[in-house]
Parts: sequence; structure tokens; C-alpha cells
Amino acid sequence: ASATVYSAVWDIKVDWALSWKQLRRLRQQENKSDKPQFAPKERCFSATVYICASVFDMLARCAWVLNLLPIAMLTEDAWVKGLLRVLLSTLELVRRSIWVVVRIEHEQSANGGGFRSILWVPPKPKQE
Repeated sequence: ASATVYSAVWDIKVDWALSWKQLRRLRQQENKSDKPQFAPKERCFSATVYICASVFDMLARCAWVLNLLPIAMLTEDAWVKGLLRVLLSTLELVRRSIWVVVRIEHEQSANGGGFRSILWVPPKPKQE
């Protein structure tokens, strides 16, 4: 359980670079009506989207525990067993899809100035 919580916090803090301070700043930017329309945004989504993604990530990470339970303990019906497996697999697929979208969005916003882009790769040194 502690590894699951640690992984969820890692997703939010490190992979997505989100904190309460940053979410509050995003909220303030959304509420400003006097900012020009052409002003660059730090992030693409609203603070609500990030909060919902964070909560969903934590809850979906905890759902893996259901895979550890013997399904026969929950139900004897083969159709329900199969449905439970499909639902848990789909939940994990959606969680990972949301994770990758927010992760790529963070990388794009963090590298917006192009300071990490490589325009030229040096040739391989000749071996003698």
C-alpha cells in the first residue's frame, strides 16, 4: 500500500510537476479577465483537469488490489469474473493514457523555450 501511495505521489509531483502552489497559480491565471488573449500559458489544461487526473490516478492505482483477491471470493459466475478482469484492465489502460497525456503536456510546457532541444548531433568519432 505504501508503494502505491509513493508511486501516485511520484506521478503527480515528479512526472507531472504539479503542486498545490502551481495549481493555485493556474486557478488565478484562469480567473484573470484582464490578461491578453495572446499571453502564453504555462500549462494546456485547467487546474480542475489536473486535480481530477490526480484523484483518478490515485484511485485507479489502488484498484490493483482487486487483482490480488481470489475472484472466486467475490463471485462464482464466470461471466462476472471475466467482466471484472476486463474492467480492471480497462481502468489501468485509461489511467496510463491519462498519465502519458499529462506527462507529454508537462514536457512540452517545460521545454517550450527549446533549451533542451538538440539541433545538431556530433558525428561519431573514428575508431583507429
